[in-house]
Amino acid sequence: MNMNEKIILQLFKEQMLKQNTLRKNFHLSINDVCEILHPKTTQECASNHQLIDDCVNHGYLEPAKSSLTAFPKQDLYTISVLGLIKLDDE
Repeated sequence: MNMNEKIILQLFKEQMLKQNTLRKNFHLSINDVCEILHPKTTQECASNHQLIDDCVNHGYLEPAKSSLTAFPKQDLYTISVLGLIKLDDE
C-alpha cells in the first residue's frame, strides 16, 4: 500500500470513528473525500478519485450498499475489513 492510499484509508477510518458509525453503515462519496482533503486544484480532486479507484481495486474500499437493496449506491464507498486490517498493519 502506498502512502496516498494510506491517507485515504485513514480518512475513512477517522470519519467512521468520528461519526461513531459501524463500518457497514458508514460511507463517503468522492465529493466528501475532496471536501475533507481540500484539494487546491481540479487535478488534485481527480487524483483523489483515482486513489479511491485504486483502493477499490486492491479491496481496501468497497462500493457502499443500501440496506434495502443488494445493489451498490452510486459513488459511495465504505472501508472494507481488509482495508482496516491493512491500515493497522502499517
